[in-house]
Amino acid sequence: MSGISISAASPWMHYIAISKGIKSQWGNLDLNNTMTILRDIYLGKTDIRFFIMQKLGIYSTPYQWVMSPETGDFVLSFATRDKNAFENTVNYFNFYKLLEKIP
Repeated sequence: MSGISISAASPWMHYIAISKGIKSQWGNLDLNNTMTILRDIYLGKTDIRFFIMQKLGIYSTPYQWVMSPETGDFVLSFATRDKNAFENTVNYFNFYKLLEKIP
């Protein structure tokens, strides 16, 4: 990656880290397992370089989400001022039930 700036390398390293995490669990992906995989990726369990980028502030995680279109279930986590999304609580919703609600 000689001659490539850090800003150009960041998305590529993010893609590599996520690809490694998904590949390792291919065939076992469901709503909860996929969110766990994402959180593990961001904790550096699949690619330490990506984890270091986050610790250096080169890459941040404002939100993480996984959805099952069949059931409408989704899990969502947001960052706060002092924590990335992967460090915060995961919230569970059903998209179809939310659509039925009156605002």
